Order: sequence, then C-alpha cells, then structure tokens
Amino acid sequence: MKRTVVVGGGAAGMMAALNSSGEVILLEKTDSLGKKLGLTGNGRGNITNLTPINEFLEYYHNGKFLKKALFTFTNEDLITFFTQQGLSLKVEEKKIFPASDRAKDIVKLFERLLVKKGVKIFFNQKVIDLIVSDAKILGVRTKDNDYFADKVVIATGGASFPQTGSSGDGILLLKKLGHNIIPLRPALVPLKLKEKVADLSGISLNNVDLTLLSSGKKLKTKRGPILFTHFGVSGPAVLNLSCYIPQNLKEVEIKIDFCPEYSPEELTNLMINAGNKILKNALPLKLPEKLREWLLIHFGLNPGNTVKATAPKTLRKLSEALKATPFTLVDTLPLEAAYVTAGGVEVREINPSTMESKIIKGLYLAGEIIDCHGESGGFNLQMAFSTGFLAGKS
Repeated sequence: MKRTVVVGGGAAGMMAALNSSGEVILLEKTDSLGKKLGLTGNGRGNITNLTPINEFLEYYHNGKFLKKALFTFTNEDLITFFTQQGLSLKVEEKKIFPASDRAKDIVKLFERLLVKKGVKIFFNQKVIDLIVSDAKILGVRTKDNDYFADKVVIATGGASFPQTGSSGDGILLLKKLGHNIIPLRPALVPLKLKEKVADLSGISLNNVDLTLLSSGKKLKTKRGPILFTHFGVSGPAVLNLSCYIPQNLKEVEIKIDFCPEYSPEELTNLMINAGNKILKNALPLKLPEKLREWLLIHFGLNPGNTVKATAPKTLRKLSEALKATPFTLVDTLPLEAAYVTAGGVEVREINPSTMESKIIKGLYLAGEIIDCHGESGGFNLQMAFSTGFLAGKS
C-alpha cells in the first residue's frame, strides 16, 4: 500500500493528511495538533472570507501561484466541508468564524476526522532530515525513527508564533536539499517610522488611505483604521499593507491620506470658508486636535495662525499634503510580533497544479512554508487549507 508522510500538524498538514490516499502518517513536533490554528483570529478562528474566489488572488503576495489551489478547494468548498462535518459557522463583515467563537473547535473537528480516517499520528517527532536518493524522496528522519514513504508533504509553517512549534525548521531542511529560500521576514506586523511620532501614540483613525511606495513606485494602497504608536503605526490597514513590503527597505515610504473623503479642492475650500478660525480648527475636526497640531508643525506652519493670515497658495499646499503625508519606513517589528511569515520556498520551484517540488520528486509543500502570505480576514487559513488539500489529493 502506498504510504504518505505528512510533516506538520497545523491547518495545512491536517488537511493534507485527510486528503491523502493509502496509509497516512502525520508527524507533529509538539505534543498536540493545531496549536497555531487554535490561536488564529484572536482565538476565535477566522477560517476564511466571503470575498468572491476570483478576487481572492488580489489579497496575497504571489497570489497568481495560488490560483490552482484556491480554485480547486475554494472558500465555498471549505465552508461546505465544515458545515457538513457539523461545525456551525457565522459571518462578520465577510469573515467566517465558528459560531462558538472557539478556534479550538476546528482543531477538535480535525482530530476526530483524522482518527476516523485511520491516520497514524505521532507526537513529539521533530524531523531532523529528509531521506532522498537520486532527487527522489524516500522518507523522513526524526531523532527517534526513520519513516519511509512514497510521498512526503512538508507543512511545517513559517517562523511566526514560535511558541506553537512554528520555527522554520522545515525551511532549513528544504534549503539543504537545494531549494531557494526567500529570506523569512514579518508580515501582518506593525511598522516603525523614521519620523518622531511618539507624541501621537494612542491616536487612532477609523478611515484613512495608506499607500506603500518603493523608490517612488506605488506598490499597494489600503484603506481602513490605523493606530499611532510610540515607534510608528499599527492597526488593521497597516497590518494589511505590511504584507506587500519588499525585502529591501531602502527608499520605502508610506503616504497617508488623512482625509480620503475630501478632494484637495474641497479641503482647500473648507479651510478658506473657515474665515477667522485658526488653522488648527480649520482642519477637519474628525482629526484629533493633537494630530492637527502635529501635522501643521510638521508642515512648517503655526497651528495658531488664522486662515485669513495664511496665503491661499499655502492652504492649497496644505490640502495636498494632508492627502499624501509621507512617512519613511525604517523597519517592522520582529517576527515574534508578526501574525504570519513572509518568505519561504520560492514559488518557481513548486508545481502550482500539484504542490510538488520541482527539485525533489514525491516531495510536496503546503501552507506558510511557501513564499505566499495574505492579508488578515481569513485569507491565510484559506491558503493553508487549499494548498494542503491540493497537496494531499496530488
């Protein structure tokens, strides 16, 4: 009988094990399955998103590579899978959660299904080597045993949430076999800015536009809430924008449109019509007073000057500046503070139709170990489930 060994008991690994045929062995380096899965969505388990599947690719780094996997096992397929297994779901702003608000209920469901299928699960089995001959996988080696197999699926994750066992081990093994590894870095992570914004720490805005640029070239724009911190910016829009930050942070900047609901002309007219008001109070009052003061000083203006004493040309420049205030990105918070890992095995070395390695025959990859990552909202778990499903079926 054909034997498949799956390495990694997270979302991708469990889905791969469920969908592999023949004898299936699942190796997990910790003492339980789905540790990281149990933490997702702040412990609530945001499993996927109701965004139409043909729009999904826009929410990923290297989204084109994921097309086959996502269309083979779609968000609707995933929802059907869970509901048919008796897991009640609910929707919040397109995000899908277990009705219980417990991500651990997802893990329990997988545990039950794996046992029912007859998957042999071995815990505390850290894989220390891959057994290969003539560019073909023969099995895996742990400190305790050799597990020989016809096929092997590596689904060991990235390096975020290291306390769950996700520490990049599998990536090192694949590098040793000749796979090119895009350096691991944080994604879905707060950003550090060159500008001194400590005075703004704690200020949140519900609706701004953030544009990421590299050497002046626009990479991505996201709209949503942001939060200023003592070191830079955080919040949902910032975390999602961080997914598109290039490896080289040289000449990377973020432009913030503080008033996306106004055109520059409308902002200028708003201030001109303020009459005798001081500049600080002529800006849109939706911006907190401390932020209004900071911005005016940042632009070289006196917040206490009156509108009438300010030249119309200056007001126009101020309006344009409020629509695209530049900030210089110097760094992100470390991987330990990130929700997902950017980087991993280069996608050009993986067959997108099967998830099989193009370097080692019979070796398949799934989940965060691949150089793909998505925005928040269920996109990363969908990627894990879809690539795991396709690797297992293949």
